Amino acid sequence: MNRLLPGLLLASACASETPPPVNDSIPAVPVLADSLIYTFGDSTTIWLTPGRVGTAPDGSTCREHGVRVGTKLVPLLFVRAAPRIDDTGKIVAELSRDCRPIATYQIDLKTAQPIKVGGP
Repeated sequence: MNRLLPGLLLASACASETPPPVNDSIPAVPVLADSLIYTFGDSTTIWLTPGRVGTAPDGSTCREHGVRVGTKLVPLLFVRAAPRIDDTGKIVAELSRDCRPIATYQIDLKTAQPIKVGGP
């Protein structure tokens, strides 16, 4: 029995340590509301969603918004500025990564799919 005592003391000491408290209820960044930016004649809507916080190479941060067409989220498209209507009437947006524009995409209003404009 005496040989078990050190093992039991060690096990009870490890078990009694309480982990540091975790507070998952406070978001790391403020949660913003979705913002309606366009409503078309056929009732199609374009929204900016809260998205993510981007970090520029110099360490500064920016808000990179998601884009939603009606209820469909445009996949993998994060923007710093609202999409715009180009001179042909198409919706285009500048993809942002690390707080910098890296490519222009057209947004298909029926499928909410991004289509790269120019380049590979």
